[in-house]
Amino acid sequence: MPQTQYNLHLKGFVGGADFDRNYVDYVLAKNAGKEVNVLIDLLGGNLATALSIAAAFKNHGKVSVHFVGINNKL
Repeated sequence: MPQTQYNLHLKGFVGGADFDRNYVDYVLAKNAGKEVNVLIDLLGGNLATALSIAAAFKNHGKVSVHFVGINNKL
């Protein structure tokens, strides 16, 4: 089975120094009209930022998200 190539790795703390909505928007804009594969491995973070990022994924339209690790502390 081929290994998934991720365009976006979100690892660490949502909305902190690790990544925020601006970073996600930047990566999505670089991939406008293309499918984006996202790997998420979170340690927690800001719920409002997480919801904003989820909305950005929905607006982009072609996003596949894969969760690993601890993701239930938002």
